[in-house]
Order: sequence, then structure tokens, then C-alpha cells
Amino acid sequence: FVGVLFEAVHKMYESEGIQTDAVKYDDNKGVVDLIGGAPQGILAMLTEECVFPKGSDTTYLQKVNSAFKKNSNFNELKTSPTEFGIKHFAGEVVYSVHAFLEKNKDPISQDLQVLVEFSDDPFVASVVKTASAIMRNEATAAAEPTTKKGGGNKMRSGKFVGVVDGFKASLRSLIATLQEGDMHFIRCLKPNDNKAPDKWDRSVSSRQLQSAGLVHAVAATRSGYSDHLPPIHVIGAYGPIVPDVRTQDEAGNTLTDMETAQQVLEAMGVGEEMYAVGKTKVFLKQGVLDELQRLRLEHIGRFATMAQCAIRGMIAKRLLKKLKEAALRKAEERRQREEELRRQRAEQERRRIEAERREREERERAEAEERERREQVQKARSLSFDRKRRKKKEEEERKEREEREAKDAAMRARHEANAAKRAEADERMRQQLAEVGAAADRGEFARTEAAVARAEAEAAAAAAKAEMDRLREASMAAAVEVEKKPEEKRSAPTKAAEPLGPSAKKLGRDAVAAAKAENMSEADKAKAEAYARIQAEREEAANAKAELAALRAEEAARVKAQLAALREAAAQAQ
Repeated sequence: FVGVLFEAVHKMYESEGIQTDAVKYDDNKGVVDLIGGAPQGILAMLTEECVFPKGSDTTYLQKVNSAFKKNSNFNELKTSPTEFGIKHFAGEVVYSVHAFLEKNKDPISQDLQVLVEFSDDPFVASVVKTASAIMRNEATAAAEPTTKKGGGNKMRSGKFVGVVDGFKASLRSLIATLQEGDMHFIRCLKPNDNKAPDKWDRSVSSRQLQSAGLVHAVAATRSGYSDHLPPIHVIGAYGPIVPDVRTQDEAGNTLTDMETAQQVLEAMGVGEEMYAVGKTKVFLKQGVLDELQRLRLEHIGRFATMAQCAIRGMIAKRLLKKLKEAALRKAEERRQREEELRRQRAEQERRRIEAERREREERERAEAEERERREQVQKARSLSFDRKRRKKKEEEERKEREEREAKDAAMRARHEANAAKRAEADERMRQQLAEVGAAADRGEFARTEAAVARAEAEAAAAAAKAEMDRLREASMAAAVEVEKKPEEKRSAPTKAAEPLGPSAKKLGRDAVAAAKAENMSEADKAKAEAYARIQAEREEAANAKAELAALRAEEAARVKAQLAALREAAAQAQ
């Protein structure tokens, strides 16, 4: 701390030719040399005492008192056989040599050291290896020869390395590391000796400030120059604040950098007592650098605002450009996505239509195959049914033909019987007429008329009965024929057993037309036709009755005419 803050600064002032007020401070170099000096120091003598065969704490204290009794920083305590005092920066400290040698000889087991060096923890292994390397370097240094006052060389204590030597080696390594960079010292102060919170003891804090040398450090800082800068740094950092100086420099002025830096400081209003110009550096007193920095920041702030506006505008333009590009890119991506979606939808629609077409064609093909199969089955069934129906129809026609033939035969038989009866009746009538003629010849007219009337009545009754039987049989045959045929096969009109007359045909046509107009079923049509045929047969029967009546009347007239002729003949004969 003293070397950095005081000695190094004074050496730099002297090398730069800077005149400044001398600062009185307590240099602790004598105390440091007393404790850790080589080859004669308290710690070095402790290491040497440890290697002597009969070395002890008492002999070590005697040697220390003998060696440093004239040192101003050492105090030989004659009142105590085991203690000595050292005057440190903060005050005198009394040390007891009890167990000094034993503690310094406290060795570490070699096996334990090797075990820890090869630890799985990288940090532990690195620390132990570093400490071991330091101890080995110390052992090597301890083994080197040293020069004594009486002349000649002597090995320092062989290869013995104590705890103190390891501590000194670690301390030297730490100092070497610190000297390689810029050092900053941080002092920690205790507010009180009782470790109480929120309590400030002024005397305790003042004592710590005095002991740490902070009072001397502040005095040195205030009396000297706390900051030192290269002239080129002063010109570059603060020259833009005073453009006139920069203009002279840029116009080809032959001023040196140090003179230009001095003009910059004068132009910025820094007094001569607040800075000093050395050979290679410009030295500034406390507070000057802060003021220069404040002015520089104000100057930079004015231009920074404009620069910020320009940069923000540029950033905004770039951002706007990026946003536009992003918007265009998104629009293009959206358009591409929409086109892709449309294409996919069109492809899906095309596939759907194609699938529907294939499905429809497949369905139509299947339906056509099914329809063809059904048609074939239906055709086969129809052929089979047609064959059966044709066969059945042929069978029915055969039966109908046989029945018609039987009916015709029966009808012919009846006609023949009727004809025979009529012939018989005619024969009887002829006989009766003959009898009438004979009776007329005999004059029996009354009995003859009665016989003729009876014969006429019997002939008429026989003819009427025969005709009624024929009509009844025809009606019954038509009804049986209608009931025999199934309903689904009654598509054609049923043929009558015998030809119908004109009136019957007209009624049949009217019935069929009415059935067709009313969309009647086959059974209803067949029934209507049968009913029409029955009505026609009834009409024919009525016509037959009328014809029979006419025949009867004609026959009666003929008989009457014959009777009249016979009467006339009889009358003429009489």
C-alpha cells in the first residue's frame, strides 16, 4: 500500500520533473525487512533454528535478541524470557516464542498430500498442486548457498521448508500477481467493537483509519496530483470541447502534444495551480478530472442528442424498411399459402370428383351387373314361369277345350234330345192332326180342339224347359271358369262357351272400357266381364223366350190355320 500510494508516486513525480510539497508518512519498510528480510530476518532465523539439532524456543529468542537489539523497530523485553516486541505502523505488538519451532515444523504427511493432489474435485486438486509447487520452489531456494558476513558460502538449512517458508512463498506469489495489474485498495471498517447493529463508535472508526494509513493517504492525495494523463489523451478527450485549439492544431501548427494539451486545459478554464505539465504526462489535482469529464459529457450530450435523433431516424427507417419487407414477405407468404390452399383444395376437389366418378362408375357397373344378373335371374325365372304358365295355360286350354267339347257334346246331345222331343211332339201333333182329321171325318171337333191345345201346351213347355236348361248350364260354366283362373293371370277377357249376340258383345266392351278407365284389378276386370257375359246370356235368354213366344204364336197360328182349313174341309165334306 505504501509502495503504491506514496513511494511510486514520488518516484514518478521526480522522473517527470514535477515539484510538489513533500508529504510526511510513516514508512513500514524497516518493519517488513525485520520480519521477512533475507537472509537475516525473524522468520528466516526461525527456519534456521528448526534445522539445528539442539534448537529450541529459548535459543531462538536469544539469537533474535542478539541480532536485532540495535534495530529501532525491535524491542528486547528483558523482563520476560519468552517474549519480544515489534513496533508496527499501528503500534507495538508483543510476541511469545512458545512453541514457535514446534508449529513451524508441523509437517504434512506426504501420503496425505499426494492423496489430496489427485482429488476428484478440480478446485481442491489445483489448490494443493499450487501450494505444493510453491513449497517446492521455496525448498529449492532454501537449498541455494547464501553469503555470510564473515565471507564464504553456506547452505541454508539444507532442504528444510517450514510453515513460515510456505507462508512467505505464498505471500510473494500474491504480491507478484498484484503488481502485474492496477491495484485498488479497499478498507473495511468496524463501526464498533461490540458487533452491534446500527451503532457507530467514532473513536473505533478513527483508530482504524489511523492504523490503516488512510489519513496519510488522503493527505498525500490532497497535496499532490491525484490524476495523470498522457497529453494525447487530453487532446483527444477534451480537444473537441475547444474547437479553436483543434483548428490551430489541424491547420499545421508546430505545437507539441504537451503544449497543445496545456492550451486545451487553459481554454477549458483550468488554472495553472490545478495542473502540472511533466515530461510525458499531464498531472491534475483532485477534482479537475471530474470537472473535465462533466464538461466533456455536456458537450457530448449536445451532439449525442443530434446523433441520437439521426441514429433513431436511421433505425426507424431501417425498422420501417424491415417492417415493409416483413409485411411484403408475409403478404407473399400469405399469397403463396392461399395459392397452395387453393391448389390443394382444387386437387382435393378434383380427387373428390374423380373418386365420386370412379365410385359412381363402380356403382353403376355394379348396378348394371346386378341388374344384368337380376335380369338373367328374372329371365330365367320368366322363362321357367313362362314355360310353367304356358304349360299350365295349355293344360287349362286343353281342359277348357275338353270341357267345351264335353259341353258341346252335351249341348248337341240336348239339342238332339230336344230335336227328338220336338220331332216326337211334331209326330204327336201330326198324329193328333191325323186324329183330328179323323175325328173331323167322324164329326168329333170339340175333343179334337182340346187335344190340339193340350199338345201345343206340352210342346211349348218342353221347348221352354230345354232352353232354360241350356242357359243355366252356360251361366254356371262361365262362373266356374272365372273362379278357376288366378287373379294375376286374368289379363285377357274370358271367352264365352258359346258365341255371344250383338247386345252381349256391346255390354262386354263397355264393361272392359269401364274397368280400364277405373284402373281396376285383373280380378275385378274378370268379374266385370263375367257379369257382363251373364247379363248378355240373360238378355239372350230373354230374346230366346221372345223368339219362343213368337214361334209359339206362329205355331199356334199355323195350327189354327190348319184347323180352320180342316174345318173348312170338313164343312165342305159335310
